[in-house]
Amino acid sequence: IYAGACAQCHDGTQPLPFGGIALPHSIGVSGESPRDLFNVILYGLPAAEGEAAPMMPAFEGAFDDRQLTQLAAWLRVRFSGREPWTQAQLEHELREARRKGGEGARYPAGGNAIDLAKGSSRP
Repeated sequence: IYAGACAQCHDGTQPLPFGGIALPHSIGVSGESPRDLFNVILYGLPAAEGEAAPMMPAFEGAFDDRQLTQLAAWLRVRFSGREPWTQAQLEHELREARRKGGEGARYPAGGNAIDLAKGSSRP
């Protein structure tokens, strides 16, 4: 799955906005939970207006749950240097990502639309 769907953008040779983050630097694969990783894989990252920022297409519907949990587990071991996620954790976080839909991925990369200095969110 990685070779066919991920490597072309995440191999470190493409510039922004089409070059994805080098996965050893991604919080998605090194974080405590795989939910962020599932959100980005399923729902993508929308393009930011007027700036060169990361973007990613959504892969919802392209892979079944077994493929997604196997991909996430492999990415974690291959790129993070951290303890693997458990199968139960992978399955639970994938269910939660699907249950919440694309809500967590509706803003461009670089934030969650909350300006902590102002205590407000973007329109």
